[in-house]
Amino acid sequence: MKKENVLTSYLINLGEEVFKLLLARGAKKEDAEDIIQNTYYKIYTLLDKLTDSNIRPWFFRVSLNQYIDLKRKKEQQKHRST
Repeated sequence: MKKENVLTSYLINLGEEVFKLLLARGAKKEDAEDIIQNTYYKIYTLLDKLTDSNIRPWFFRVSLNQYIDLKRKKEQQKHRST
């Protein structure tokens, strides 16, 4: 199997794992999908800087940080409207 195919397969599986984690943390399906998509984009723009050993923790951390940021943003919007 080509290296690109192995990496793509790994990232798809990783995305599915993080997607489930986001849903378990209370994210809406659409928000979790957007977060995973954004994380995939970030990975592909930084691929030459990431190593095999740090892709997994980086993917999780970036995705969770995006979810935390989204929750904060929604909370601020909620307070502004009341």
